[in-house]
Amino acid sequence: TGGFRSGTNYDANTTGYKLVATNNTVTGARNLFPCNCFGFQQPTDGNGTIIDSFNKFAYTGKTLVANNIVHDNGGRGIHALNANYLDVFNNTAYRNSTIKITGDGEITLQRTRFVRVWNNIMVASPDRPANLYTLSSDGDFSHNIVFGGNRFTPTPGGVNNRLATDPLFTATSGPFAFQLAPNSPAVNSVHNEGVPGVDVYGAPRPRGQGADVGAVESF
Repeated sequence: TGGFRSGTNYDANTTGYKLVATNNTVTGARNLFPCNCFGFQQPTDGNGTIIDSFNKFAYTGKTLVANNIVHDNGGRGIHALNANYLDVFNNTAYRNSTIKITGDGEITLQRTRFVRVWNNIMVASPDRPANLYTLSSDGDFSHNIVFGGNRFTPTPGGVNNRLATDPLFTATSGPFAFQLAPNSPAVNSVHNEGVPGVDVYGAPRPRGQGADVGAVESF
């Protein structure tokens, strides 16, 4: 599991990114034991990447989570809880929430404000949600490719989410996993703002007419 827990304002800069989680592959995280906290009697974590508890300290810095592959983790793929001013761009989240009692989806926002979730690929298992948006405001799920799962929760103002759209990965394991097939709908189809200059493997973006959705720039 990777990510950040809490943040402290050390200057007045609220426009540049202060915390950055990029270019990671996270898989196999598991929490098999309950925390016995807050009334929970079952495991609650095992997330691939978590951004947590920023609101406790009124943290106002911006955070970037981009170019990550998170797959087959026990909890959520990318999870933001009690966090504001977060950009989640160009990640690939694949079949997380493998511990059925705990997982809520591939990319999840709880008690958040001012979070943009753009240009991500979310592939959910058939009996799990693709995303979660609860007790939050000013969130924006837009320009994502979503496949599988039993539901997708839209956000007010969210646009251009392509639901029930297979991203057409060439492989989901091995070297250079999650590359896209030439006819993938993710190829050359990003919303341009905030796209990283390279992909998770260090390849330049874009290679073609435009950058690709997700963490891997294939064409």
